[in-house]
Amino acid sequence: MKPEVSAKIELAASTSSKSVPDFVRDAATRKAENTLLDRMGIEFNQADWEKFIAALDTPPRITRACVI
Repeated sequence: MKPEVSAKIELAASTSSKSVPDFVRDAATRKAENTLLDRMGIEFNQADWEKFIAALDTPPRITRACVI
């Protein structure tokens, strides 16, 4: 590994108050989870698909809680 890459990882780990192994493990775990989620598909039966599309087509309701 190039020294500048190692230094960057060490600085990021230190900034995160983590050891380098913990920082690298956590970063690799996040990347693995994101990679798997990106490739995950959702399957619907016809009735659920129609409900899903109807929900997407329905305009949101603005409530008092939504207004700042």
